Amino acid sequence: MGKRVIDGLTLGSMSLFEQVSHVAPYDCLITDKSALFVVKKGMLHKSLGKDGSSIKRLKEKLGRNVWIVEHSANIEVFIKGLMSNIQITSVNEQDGIVYVTVPMRYRGLAIGKDGEIIKRNRDAVKRLYNKDLKLITK
Repeated sequence: MGKRVIDGLTLGSMSLFEQVSHVAPYDCLITDKSALFVVKKGMLHKSLGKDGSSIKRLKEKLGRNVWIVEHSANIEVFIKGLMSNIQITSVNEQDGIVYVTVPMRYRGLAIGKDGEIIKRNRDAVKRLYNKDLKLITK
């Protein structure tokens, strides 16, 4: 597991997440534009709320886009959950680096505006698994 530092903003966001969703988050990553909450396996649907109500309320209160993903001991399963809106061709791990291959047409979605999504995903993988994430497009 990577280094997990819980600062005041992260702690407050995790507390708010629990109040809104009634699910204790496993971890949380906050960026300028988004908040990524990691929940324990099996808790994703409960944490979303009816018709996404929890996400809507959190987005409003945090002023950021909100992402929720299930934690997994298997890094490939975690990455596929993290990038669930993208078709992933393969996930391979070698020498502490996880290579994720996506079709060229999904490159923009995988990277995000100003690299926000790939940076968030890299930070999550580093924080939870102490591995680097590299994106390959074909």
